[in-house]
Amino acid sequence: MNQKKIVCLHFHIFKNGGTTLEWILNQNFGSNAISKDTDDPKGILENKIILDILKKNEKIKAISSHQLRFPLPEKEGVLFIPIVFFRHPIDRAFSIYSFQRNRTDADRPGIRKAKELDLNGYIKWNLEMKKFMPMKNFQVIFLSDKPVETKVNDLDYNLALKRMKNCSVLGVVDRFDESLVVAEEVLRPYFPGIDLSYVKQNVSKDRSGNLEEKIEAGKKLVENETMDMLMEENDFDLQLYSKANEELDKRINDIKSFEEKIIEFQKRCKKK
Repeated sequence: MNQKKIVCLHFHIFKNGGTTLEWILNQNFGSNAISKDTDDPKGILENKIILDILKKNEKIKAISSHQLRFPLPEKEGVLFIPIVFFRHPIDRAFSIYSFQRNRTDADRPGIRKAKELDLNGYIKWNLEMKKFMPMKNFQVIFLSDKPVETKVNDLDYNLALKRMKNCSVLGVVDRFDESLVVAEEVLRPYFPGIDLSYVKQNVSKDRSGNLEEKIEAGKKLVENETMDMLMEENDFDLQLYSKANEELDKRINDIKSFEEKIIEFQKRCKKK
């Protein structure tokens, strides 16, 4: 077994199941799992900050942040394990609106607009933004380390795709249980007692059903022209989401008795 120190890096993409993943990491690693963002909402948690955190606390086993970016940090004697979950960008856009509309913990422009506007109006407002684009290929922006006000291109998509495939722990939000069973297989050699069973955190109570049902419910509240714009502005994210599903399927096919393992996993979740 590799004798390197193992540190999980959870790239917490906004509204991609990250709060539940943070909960899971805390359940497994306790105080040795931390969440860290800079004071600047648009800031980046640079690799030198990560290395400084580890220098000050050698017991750290997991770091979660909205502001982590690739490439991974490098440190002799340390193996960094990236954790990234992907989400259907249209479902993600609808979820952002629901989440912001129901927030009471902060007063920011996005929250105020969600309370003022209906879903159609909120999406149009987001798509018109020039300085920050949370509903425009945001997952490709995140993985390719582009500035948040910059449109992505084919080169950015290909870089994001390469980094997605190289993620040790890759998940798909609407296939959460499957993703976590695969993640346990990856992490167990390093953490023999790992248990990624969970209780859902930060769930939008006004959105229920499977992926298709949630998207169809949202579409009924959005004008066709707005919907077409949203799809067009997420063309790269839609491709990345499809490739993430393909990659997850490949990893599932490499696991023996996967169906038995997911049944056992879901039993553990019910006991939480």
